[in-house]
Amino acid sequence: MYSELFFTFVTFYLIAVLTVNGQEEGVPPTECAPSARVYALGDVHGDFRYTLANLYAIGLIDEQGSWSGGNSILIQMGDIFDRGDDGRLICDYFYDLRADARAKGGQVLNLLGNHETMNFAGWLNYVSRGDYKQFGGAAARKKHFEADGFYGQYLRDFRTIIGMNNTVFIHAGLLPEWASYGIEAIEAEAQEAIQAGQWDAPVLSTTGPMWTRDLVYAAQDGDCELVHSSLAALSVAEAVLYQRMVVGHTPQDQAQVQFYCDGALVATDIAISRAMGGGLIGALLLEEVELEGERQVVAKAVPEEPFQEIEKMKNLEKNLLAHYKELWASGRGLEGPPSHDEL
Repeated sequence: MYSELFFTFVTFYLIAVLTVNGQEEGVPPTECAPSARVYALGDVHGDFRYTLANLYAIGLIDEQGSWSGGNSILIQMGDIFDRGDDGRLICDYFYDLRADARAKGGQVLNLLGNHETMNFAGWLNYVSRGDYKQFGGAAARKKHFEADGFYGQYLRDFRTIIGMNNTVFIHAGLLPEWASYGIEAIEAEAQEAIQAGQWDAPVLSTTGPMWTRDLVYAAQDGDCELVHSSLAALSVAEAVLYQRMVVGHTPQDQAQVQFYCDGALVATDIAISRAMGGGLIGALLLEEVELEGERQVVAKAVPEEPFQEIEKMKNLEKNLLAHYKELWASGRGLEGPPSHDEL
């Protein structure tokens, strides 16, 4: 109750402050330009076919796997790797899709998940045989994930936290004590710990933004105090009104994107990967619309109709796998880390 009252107070306070200061509400100070359509795709855990199926089902790629989302933004919520076999394949695909989207006016953004940091740290409990095979064995895979390796550098460039359209996106969740830091302070602390290999740092711990399940578990029990407190703390720290938090990490039993606490918390991990027992289709769309003369962001689960074209995705997967095998044979991943211009 008290957190809800505080969140209401913060809401009215920030509206007043932003109006006086002339700052446009809902445009947080991040490197990511806001868009009228922002999609969030949950954990994909090494399942390339269902990664493609989800992107195709929500209209972001065409039948050739090319970007077709125009100026939309895609935020993949982390955990590309582990459990399934196709982590490298998905990683390469997002690497190329990012450039394709940018050339067509869109953006592809990837968040770091706890399984990416586990691989940095050498915690390989969830790496499948097929994953090792795609990298050419355990030794080659280890080299690729080092800080100066192609994939190690590429993955370390992923953000830990993104804010846009009055929404904070983070892999697992943002507890109030972390939210009060603000977005860039959280990002800086996480990157510092990762670059230094400090895998026991608080920001990478089980209560940190890439591991905690407390917000989702509390919300599932009908307790919204944590998420309201976190959004209020983040709103104060950023001087921007944050109305919702989008997370992955915690699988949803309902097999679809879930909205908790009147939409203040959105959980996107629907078990997309067959390695998680899923093989499911579903993502989040945040869309700016005009309602009663005001610009508002509406959140909804997509696609709205059942997906019926998985056979088409099997063919696309086959064609892209052949393409990437050729790239790997020609040396991609062996020439050193990608430049930041490429990223």
